[in-house]
Amino acid sequence: MLRRAACVTLRGVRIFVYVLRDPRNGEPFYVGQGVGRRIEKHSLAARRQPSARHSSLVRKRIVEIGRDPTVEYVARGLSPEKADALERELIAEYGRADLKFGPLLNRTEGGRFAGRRWTARERAKVSRSLRGREFSAEHRANLSAAQKGRRYPPEARENMSKAHLGKKYGRRSPEWRANIAAGIKAWHERRRIKKGVEA
Repeated sequence: MLRRAACVTLRGVRIFVYVLRDPRNGEPFYVGQGVGRRIEKHSLAARRQPSARHSSLVRKRIVEIGRDPTVEYVARGLSPEKADALERELIAEYGRADLKFGPLLNRTEGGRFAGRRWTARERAKVSRSLRGREFSAEHRANLSAAQKGRRYPPEARENMSKAHLGKKYGRRSPEWRANIAAGIKAWHERRRIKKGVEA
C-alpha cells in the first residue's frame, strides 16, 4: 500500500509527483512529475491529436479510455531531487509494462535525466515520418514568435556553460563537411522546387 509522502517546499521549487489511473477500474498506468498545468497536457494532447501516428503510449491509453484519467497527487511542493526519488520509487513499486512486470506505460526507471535508448527500428520509423516534412508559413511564424524575447534563467545558462567546458571543437573531417554541404544543397533544391510549384 502506498503512503503519501510529506510535502515540502525548498527554495520556492514546487514540483508534484502524480499517478494516472484508469477511471474504469482504478488501475495505475503512468507515474510522472511536473509543475503548473502538466496534468492537463496529457488529456489536451489526446483530444487534439487522438489518431496521431506517433502518439505517446499515455495519449493512446487516454483515447482508449474515452475520458480523462483519474489523477492521484502523491506529493506536492517537492524539490527536484525528492521528486526524482519518489517517481523512481513509485515506478519500481507498480512495475513497468515494457518489462512485463506491471501496468505502467513508463519506459524508463524515472527521474528527470532518465533516458531510454531507441532501437534501430524505432529510429528508422521516426526518420521516415520526418523525411520531406515542411512547416507552413503560419507554423514557422508561430515558432519564431514563441522564441522572441526568450531568456534562460541563470541556473540553466550556468548548466549549459558547464556542459561545454573542456570540449574541443576542432577541424571537422572532410566526410563530415561533405555531408553537411550535401544536406544544405538538398534543402535549397527542395525550396527551389517548391517555389516553382507555387508560382
